[in-house]
Amino acid sequence: GAIAAGCAEPTDVGVVTTPQLHWVVREHNAGREATEEAYYAALAGAFSRSLGGRGDGGAGGVAAQALLVDAANGVGAQALVRLAERLGGALTLEVRNAGSGVLNLRCGADLVQKERVWPENFSAADAGRVVASVDGDADRLVFLYAASPSDAPALLDGDKIAALSARHLGGLLRAALGGSARLSVVVAASRDERHGEQTLSTLRFGEQASMVTNSVVAGVGSAAEAQAEVERALATVKRAMHKLEVANRTHLPAYRALQQRHAAAAARLSSRA
Repeated sequence: GAIAAGCAEPTDVGVVTTPQLHWVVREHNAGREATEEAYYAALAGAFSRSLGGRGDGGAGGVAAQALLVDAANGVGAQALVRLAERLGGALTLEVRNAGSGVLNLRCGADLVQKERVWPENFSAADAGRVVASVDGDADRLVFLYAASPSDAPALLDGDKIAALSARHLGGLLRAALGGSARLSVVVAASRDERHGEQTLSTLRFGEQASMVTNSVVAGVGSAAEAQAEVERALATVKRAMHKLEVANRTHLPAYRALQQRHAAAAARLSSRA
């Protein structure tokens, strides 16, 4: 098929995940080493660097408890095992649905995201642990967790993963650039309008909450300027809170954060009166 499509020298990369295939194509086109081993080395190295070199799995590193993974009985199972071998003590994986069952049957990221249920070979007994679930070709990832066996499993999908990743990467950027860096995140909310809007609200109004602190502690030239800064911050947060209230989103953590920031700014303003 590849030859018929005009590819003179097709390369057999073996049985790999979709992300691995994309990576191999990119590296090959760039003239770099395009092998499966190079892929694992690149991911393991990036993971270690993102942790600041903390790879012992102990205090200050990733939790020593193994991350549970639902591999959907797909090609990702083998890839995850190989990657884990190269991560050393930085992250331990316990892979289930590793290929002995039917692909995506009662397991996999699609089931977990749509049904919000434990995949096959997982149960309420896994409460207190974080479960990662990929789809058959391992190009989709969601996380599932429950605080106790009596709780329904909660979902961390791509939107929330992006928000958490942005928070971590933003901290690294600010540490490297002296606190002046800003990180923007683009979230596609069209697939799940309700959940997507909640994520957008958390990102947007979480940023507004940070504005209050920044405004209150900003260096200003006079008491009048300081009061004006706090008043502007209060007005901004009031508008943000009102939008959440109108949208019936007062249950979001962002709303509680806004309330706390509002109270702190109001107290600061009162002390200047």
